[in-house]
Amino acid sequence: MASTTPADYSFGTLLHALRRRAGLSQEDLAHAAGVSVRGLSYLEKGRSRGPQRRTVQALAKALGLDAAGARELEDAASAGRRRPIRTTDAPAPPLSPSPDVPAAAPASEATVNAPDLLPRAPRGFHGRAAELDALTRATAGEAPVCLVVGPAGVGKTALVLHWARHDPAGLADGRLYADLRGFSDMGEPSAAEVLREFLLGLGIAPERIPESEPAAAALFRSLAADRQLLVVLDNARDSDQVRPLLPGGDRCVTVVTSRHRLPGLIVTDTACPVPLDVLAPQDATALLARLLGADRVHAEEAAALRLADLCGGLPLALRVVAARLAGRPGWTLAALADELADETRRLGLLDLEDTGVRAALHLTLRQLPAPVTDVFAALGRHPGTHLDRYTAAALAGTDPTAADTALDRLTAAHLLTETAPGRWTMHDLVRLYARGLDAHPDTLKRVLDHYITTATAAVAAAEPGSEDCFALPADFLTPTAVRQFGDRNAAVAWFTAERGNLTQAINAADARPPARAHLAHRHDDVATHGLAGARRLGPAPGNRPRRRAGRRRRARGGTGAQRAGLGPHRGRPHPRGTRPSGGRLRARRPRRRRLRRGQRPDRPRHGPSRPLRPGPGRHQLRARRRPGPPHR
Repeated sequence: MASTTPADYSFGTLLHALRRRAGLSQEDLAHAAGVSVRGLSYLEKGRSRGPQRRTVQALAKALGLDAAGARELEDAASAGRRRPIRTTDAPAPPLSPSPDVPAAAPASEATVNAPDLLPRAPRGFHGRAAELDALTRATAGEAPVCLVVGPAGVGKTALVLHWARHDPAGLADGRLYADLRGFSDMGEPSAAEVLREFLLGLGIAPERIPESEPAAAALFRSLAADRQLLVVLDNARDSDQVRPLLPGGDRCVTVVTSRHRLPGLIVTDTACPVPLDVLAPQDATALLARLLGADRVHAEEAAALRLADLCGGLPLALRVVAARLAGRPGWTLAALADELADETRRLGLLDLEDTGVRAALHLTLRQLPAPVTDVFAALGRHPGTHLDRYTAAALAGTDPTAADTALDRLTAAHLLTETAPGRWTMHDLVRLYARGLDAHPDTLKRVLDHYITTATAAVAAAEPGSEDCFALPADFLTPTAVRQFGDRNAAVAWFTAERGNLTQAINAADARPPARAHLAHRHDDVATHGLAGARRLGPAPGNRPRRRAGRRRRARGGTGAQRAGLGPHRGRPHPRGTRPSGGRLRARRPRRRRLRRGQRPDRPRHGPSRPLRPGPGRHQLRARRRPGPPHR
């Protein structure tokens, strides 16, 4: 290859000539070298003048250069990495006494290599291909600010550090990092302290760093104006903590991680959010295999999947589980899964020393105001899995407007997830943590009475003119606000969305397995009657098996709702001559007899058929659906 000095060519010009000589496109060279097409384009255009050494080595290998050609490419890259830092009040260098003697470099001028303040990336990183691609796309453009947001323990820092270590193209002038400790017991560093570390990394002498925060921020922005820097601001509490630390260069990339959504940064700095969720079951088991060894995990694949499910796919919980198993080689994955199945012990088993799920959630909740934390504790008493603002208001004993505000704050802190407009849910481990907090003793009673009131209103909207056929409990707590239904469709839509919650509310109100098995299979508005009956009767001691539940109910005189006087027949499951059909009662029709071969229709096989007993009256036929055991 012809000799070409860096003085003749810049790194970008040299790289472009070598690529053209090899007959490769940018896409081909980027794929072969393992860099992004955007980064390669920046290198050739001169926007990135000095890539890292491993990037140069990968490019040289992809181009098929010999040792001399690779060394020449590395020299061009090294020339681009060295950048002098000058100060405006530096004295002029003295003249050399002889042309043969070079002048001494001034004390205020120094040659500074690209700083790298990134910490070591966590070991065992696995998966997250879609999130890494989203992060690469989000950091493209002019002076991008990227927000990696997610709940505690989901792996935001690990994702950013892995991405920064493996995608350095286009950011060759330095990588700065600061842990803002927005969710830590150690206290947050001031902006002046963070800026001082950044300026020292960029080569500013300690005595020349301004003492005031605005002056230090202005100097940092001026130094970053013509550089390509990566600035990682980890564990930010809010937008105000981030803004003084943003660089001023158009070619700088800033990545912020936080447990909060930081909408203010999206408004003022056009930040691009990259949400991070829990791991899928396959990725969760692969992470366990990386931490424990593939042989141990593959030997108990079913138990590994169960562990991933009990940890909710949360990387922090999976790492704690792996640490427990690594410290006890004699334990099996199935044995630990059996222990984690106990909800009363699960959070305790997912804590090690000062690290764990409970500690991470505690630090997140501590940043929220007291009214929001009170709502969070009340949500832990919810018997169902999803809720709306009316349910949250009933649990917290407040109005829907205040509950809506608290739900937004909890969602921004990733303690709740909005699965659909106006509907929220909790991660399983977050729900267990919330149940361990102190809440008002009437919280469960309030939400049960909320469901009774709302279900009654929904039945009235679906069937106008119907009468209530049960009495409210003596200690009924009227909700602050009740959802209004404009028509039948709205009522049916509410029953469809809340059917699972209504069943779980009945289970929480009446712990008898027979009643639970019966009410869970009835139609939607049965939940109104069953819940009211359970609230009046209260829980019964003991657990009876569900075997032959229907026969036992008939022997003791019906279900709890019927014995409480809420059903239409009180003492027996169904009146003679009637049976349930679609939730309404209708007269039983006589079955048609099948004739044997040779049998005449006027000669019945079992003698004359008995006449059907009189059925219920018209008012009973039009009664609303009521709970009762299935007809047998």
